[in-house]
Parts: sequence; structure tokens; C-alpha cells
Amino acid sequence: RAGQVVIDQFIKVFDVRYNARLLNQLQCPTGPVSVAFNHGYESPTVSIVSATGSVQTLHLTNPAVAPFNYQIDTHGATIWGQSVSSTGELVAFNDDSGWVHMYCSNEDPYVNVESFSTAPVDEGILAQQAPFELPEDLLDCGLTAEEVNPAKGMYKSNSSLHGAKVIETKKNGLPDIYSRVECNRSAMTAERRYEEFDFSTYNKTRLPGLTNDLANCYVNPVLQLLNFVPELRCKIVGHTCEREFCLTCETSFLSHMIMTCPPGLATQPLNFLRTLRQVREAAALGLIEGKDELEARADHSPIRRIQAFLRFILEQLNKEELSRRQAVG
Repeated sequence: RAGQVVIDQFIKVFDVRYNARLLNQLQCPTGPVSVAFNHGYESPTVSIVSATGSVQTLHLTNPAVAPFNYQIDTHGATIWGQSVSSTGELVAFNDDSGWVHMYCSNEDPYVNVESFSTAPVDEGILAQQAPFELPEDLLDCGLTAEEVNPAKGMYKSNSSLHGAKVIETKKNGLPDIYSRVECNRSAMTAERRYEEFDFSTYNKTRLPGLTNDLANCYVNPVLQLLNFVPELRCKIVGHTCEREFCLTCETSFLSHMIMTCPPGLATQPLNFLRTLRQVREAAALGLIEGKDELEARADHSPIRRIQAFLRFILEQLNKEELSRRQAVG
């Protein structure tokens, strides 16, 4: 501005989960130097700090929510940045004089001091080994020649060895046991129920599967992925609440079904899919398949839809866990 570099007083909020669009513009008259998400609130909230130490906590999408303002006593120093713990219980600000200003919501905040791996870094290896040195006695008895003539070839040019077998490279290196197979369920009659169908004939592995003949079954790979993350599975299995439609509870129940299912068989994620259809955010993001789906919001690409569902389910699990903590505490 007028040939000088100034800090913009507006912060633009975009929703990048599906077709990035502008949600809101947050105003910070003092000029923000650092913006960080605060996960200590149930609603999406950001913490904004200026160089003079003015702190604002604003709601991302609802401007009607009154902001929280606080002034840090910096003793004339300039604030450079901030950091918020994963639980939102601790906020730290650093200045150019080397001081760290820490604020917490209780006397004993829970902070994960080992957010990153503590394993030491592997020692690097040389990109090239040292050259091999010949013994001097071998060099003394060696013969030297001014020219080196190549030996005469054993075969004519443009010829091949008689009887050589050419090995064809397979286009797909995946073993046949993991290939995609289709089971024929058309022969099933009313007397032959779903529980009596032998899925082990089509699944030779020891991993249980999820049936893919239901609506919204594109979420099956994501559910399998979340189930085989040990830390996440242990956290979800221990979740308890009294909500009627809770995706965390249904994910916990589905994880228990997968872990107790006999090898080679399949389970049906009916309860999870039924609860998913009741979540308004999922319908707004175009994650629900069916005749009532809005064509403007529907993404017919399975890859992009699975990616959008993965981002949604992780955010939803975190939101429900924070809601449970606030209800208990």
C-alpha cells in the first residue's frame, strides 16, 4: 500500500473438502501474523494473534458468535507465531526476545510432547564405495599392451541363441489370490439365506471382507483402512455415548465385527450405512448415493468421492470425540 508492505486485515476461509469455495471472511483490525486451528472447541474455531500480542478467537463459519479477545503482556516485544496443542488445552506464543508465553485451560493440561517419532535417524551410507586397490606384487608381474582388441564374437550379428526361451512379463504383478473376483449370487433362493452363502470360496485370504452389493458401499475400503490402524481402532473401540446416530459407535461396532469374523467370510456394514444417511454434513458434501442425491453435488468419480469421504469421516470422528469429552467433563 503506497509502496509499503502491510499486513492484510482480512482472513479468507475456504472449504477445500469438495469444490473449494469461499465460506467466510474474518476481520482482524490489528493485522494477523499467525493463524492456528483450536481443536478445544466443538465448533470450528481459529486463534489469531497480531504482532502486538492481540489474540482473537473467532468462529469460522458463524460471524454471529461473539469473539474472544485477549492482550498478551509482551513488554515491548513482537509476537512471531503461536502453537496450539492437539487437545486445545494449551496455547503458546513466541516473541522476538526469546520468550514463550503459555496459556492453559486448567492446572494440569494434557500435552503430547512426542507428536513426532523419537526414533533416531538412520546413519547415511556412502553413495559410492571406495575403489578396489590391486596389490603391488600383482601389478609388477602384470603385462601391459598398447592396444586392446576385442575378442571375436561367437555368433553372427542379428542372431539369437538357438533354443532360448523368452519369458513374457506379466502386465499385472499382483498374485492371483488377491485379484478381484465376482461371486454369482443369482442362484441364491429364498431358502438359502445370506448367512448360508459360502464367501470363503471366493476369498482365499485370512482377511474378512465387506459386502459390496449395498448402496454407498464405496466406503468399504476406507472402513477397512481405519480398522487396521491400531491406535485409531483402540480409541474407537473404547468409545461410549448415548447419541442415537453416532458414526463413532457404528465404526466401533463394525470394527468388532471385522475382528471377530471368521477368516475368509464377509460382514455387512448395514448399521454404519444407515447412520451415514442420517448425517446432514455427508449429504451436503454429496457422499450419499440414491435417487434423492443432488446431481449438482454428486461426484461420479469413485476416486474423488472416496477421498472426500475419508476427509469427512476423520473430521466427524474427531468432532464426536470432542463432544463426548465435553459432555463427560
